[in-house]
Amino acid sequence: LVRHKDTGSRKGAYPARALNTQVINSIPQTLDNNEHFAFRHPVSILSQACKFRLLKRIPIMPDTMPGPSHPVSRRRFVAYATALSGLAFLSNSCKPDEDAPQPDGRIPLGADDIGALNYLCAFEQLEVAFFAKLNAAPYTGISTHEQAWLLAMGNHDQAHAAALEAALGNGAISTLEFNFSSIDFNSRDAVLHVARDLKDLAVAAYNGIGVYFRDAGWLGLSAKMESVEARHASVLRELITAGSFADTSVLNPVSRIDNAQTPQQVLDASKKFFVKELNADLLKTA
Repeated sequence: LVRHKDTGSRKGAYPARALNTQVINSIPQTLDNNEHFAFRHPVSILSQACKFRLLKRIPIMPDTMPGPSHPVSRRRFVAYATALSGLAFLSNSCKPDEDAPQPDGRIPLGADDIGALNYLCAFEQLEVAFFAKLNAAPYTGISTHEQAWLLAMGNHDQAHAAALEAALGNGAISTLEFNFSSIDFNSRDAVLHVARDLKDLAVAAYNGIGVYFRDAGWLGLSAKMESVEARHASVLRELITAGSFADTSVLNPVSRIDNAQTPQQVLDASKKFFVKELNADLLKTA
């Protein structure tokens, strides 16, 4: 994305002035500098592009990442979501028609910005459902420290999903159904590894979606959410193996930053959790 902006030779090379900084800046900015924050490696692709090139005036983090002694305010999450309600009025005519199933039974995400935001919203719904099931009946032997982190992650994902749905308005997909029968929720090891893998996939999804946006104003929103997902992944690594929060195994061996994946790659990797498969065929790079 940065390369496209520099050359100006590609469709989708957006000028910085196109960003909707007024509304994006209205999102509560409460980055907490507490000792529990675990930052993973060099910053990711989307965060780096937004922080150093396109969004110099916009902080990367959208909300406080609480430690065990920093409970999350529900009011803050509601404010975060409702602050985005005026970010864009997306045309109702672009809404995916879920009442008319496709011949192959897949749920259409839509095209252009609606499709890209619905794709992110679908993945956030997946995370919300996973952490809701986990936190409703925690695995045996869970510590207070672990439970506090897992509750916080679920709350953050709820805020992300609500924010995306508010931005989409009538263009949002409906609430999806999920199947977690392959996960042993009684096993600490199984739960934490699935949670880590979902967070890694979320980072890859956010990193890869930037080139699909027609309106560059969405980069600020997605970069803030991606930053939170990366912190979640690093915390989960620390819970699995102490001292591993900066694990570099998920980095691109050449660029040394997080990998980016296309919507189809992410959907293929997570489709076992979706009761109905999603269709991202209309998503095209800008």
